[in-house]
Amino acid sequence: MGKGRRCIVPSCRYLSGKNDLEKRAMFKIPKDEEKARIWAAAIPGITQPLTTYQTVCEKHFESWFIHRFYEKGTNIMRSRLHNKAVPTIFDTENVPNQNVIPLRQHSEKHSRKVPKKGISSSNVSEKSTLEVSSAFLNNSLSNQTASNETSLQEIVKDLSLSEKLLMDIKQEMFPISEDGVKHENIDERVKTESDVDTKEITAYEHLHKNFSFYITQLPENWNLTRLALSTDQVFVFSKECTVCENGALIVMNEKSIVINKHGDIHYSIHGKIVSVDSPYTLSVINDIDTLLDVVIKFDEVKVCQGICTNEFEVDKDFVLQKDDLGYSRHIHCSLIADKQQCDACWQYSQYLLALMVNNTPVLGNETARFYNQIYS
Repeated sequence: MGKGRRCIVPSCRYLSGKNDLEKRAMFKIPKDEEKARIWAAAIPGITQPLTTYQTVCEKHFESWFIHRFYEKGTNIMRSRLHNKAVPTIFDTENVPNQNVIPLRQHSEKHSRKVPKKGISSSNVSEKSTLEVSSAFLNNSLSNQTASNETSLQEIVKDLSLSEKLLMDIKQEMFPISEDGVKHENIDERVKTESDVDTKEITAYEHLHKNFSFYITQLPENWNLTRLALSTDQVFVFSKECTVCENGALIVMNEKSIVINKHGDIHYSIHGKIVSVDSPYTLSVINDIDTLLDVVIKFDEVKVCQGICTNEFEVDKDFVLQKDDLGYSRHIHCSLIADKQQCDACWQYSQYLLALMVNNTPVLGNETARFYNQIYS
C-alpha cells in the first residue's frame, strides 16, 4: 500500500491512511496559479509556493464548501470541493515557529587573517561568527516579517470580498426556487399592508390583493373563488355540501355570498336568492372585517327544511317549488328560520296535515284557493 497523503497545514499535518479512527477527505492544491496563491496566503505558516501534488484536509474548510455524494452504482461516499472554496479554519495556537536557516561554518581550509597583537585567534573567530550570524538572523527576520506582512495584506484583500464570495456560493449551492417565492409568508405580507392607511381600500380590493390569505379566514367547509363575468370579476363565498342523486354523490352549494367591485352583496341558500330585508344580510359592504363577520354569521343561520310532500299530489307550479338541493318549499319561503320551518312552510304543512286527517285529496288550484281563504 502506498504512502498516505499529508495535510500541508503546519498546525494539522493529518496523514490519510494512518488514522483509522478519523477519516478525512483530502483536496489537492488548485491548478490555477491565482487560486493556489490565495490558498498559500490563507494558510498560516506557509511561505513557499504550493504545488498541485500537495493537499489540504477537509477540516480546514467550511461545511458548505464541501459537496458529498455517493459514487454511482456503489455505496462509497465521495466529497467534492466548491470551485471558490478557500481554507479558513485553522488551529493557530499549534502553528510551529518558522525555522531559521542555520549559518554555515567556514572550513578550516579557508585562509584567515592574522590577528592583531593582544587578540587571540579564537576570540576573533567567535566574534566574527556572532556578528555574521546576528546580521543573517536580522536579515532573515526582516525578510520573514516582510513576507508575513505581504501575506496578511493578501489575506485582508481576499477576505474583503468574502461576504460577496459567500453570497455567490450560497446562491449557487442553495438557489431560491420559484415555489419558495410563491410560498411566502402571507400573514407577514398582509400585516405590512395593514400598517398603511387602508381606510380607502374596499373589501373587494382586499380580496383581490390577498386572495390566498382570506381563504384561510373562512369557517369550516367554506371556500372562496373568483368568477369572471364579461368585463367584471366577482368573488364568491360558498359553503359546500354533498347530496346523493340517482345513487351518485354530488357537491352542491348550501349557502353562497357574491360580492362585486362596487361592494354589492347577493345572498343565496340552496340556489334561491335571500331577501336583503333579512336581518342577517347587508346590501352593501365596503369594509373587509365587516364582510368576514357577515360570512361567519351567515354560516350560523338556520335553513328552513321545507315541506314533505311524498304522500300528496300537489300543484307545485302554483304553491310549491323545489330548490337546487331537492327541498320542496312554499313559494313565499323565507329560506331562513329560527326553527325547523319558516312561517309560510309551516302553515302549508298544517294545511296538508288537515287534508290528510280528513282524507281530502289535493285538487290543484281549487284547493290552493281554499288554502288562501283560510290562511290569508
